[in-house]
Amino acid sequence: MNIHASPTLTPAESALVEAFSERVSDLPGDAAVTVMRDDAVELLKGGLPTRRIEAWHYTDLRRLLTAVPAFEPSAKPDTLRPLIDGSAVLRVSQWQGGERFGNRGCNGPPFQGHVAGG
Repeated sequence: MNIHASPTLTPAESALVEAFSERVSDLPGDAAVTVMRDDAVELLKGGLPTRRIEAWHYTDLRRLLTAVPAFEPSAKPDTLRPLIDGSAVLRVSQWQGGERFGNRGCNGPPFQGHVAGG
């Protein structure tokens, strides 16, 4: 007989689920992105991957994630300087690529189109 018990979430896992619930209405993305995001959160409710899952054998996320930082609405990503003077920096942060990539979830032109000119 197999008994399927719901895993007990760590405080960090619970904090991730709670943070998503609090800010879900502020997140960008179209209907397809929303469905994928909701599916991902449902998986998270079962707990982060551990070393018992073969694909995560060398990275135990459940053990590594011990705390979730508090949400800071005024926080902005740092501006990145080009590695090579005169080259472009394509900013993609939290699934948003700005006007170059549009604001409809994860869709955007192929990266190679932006770097074709060198």
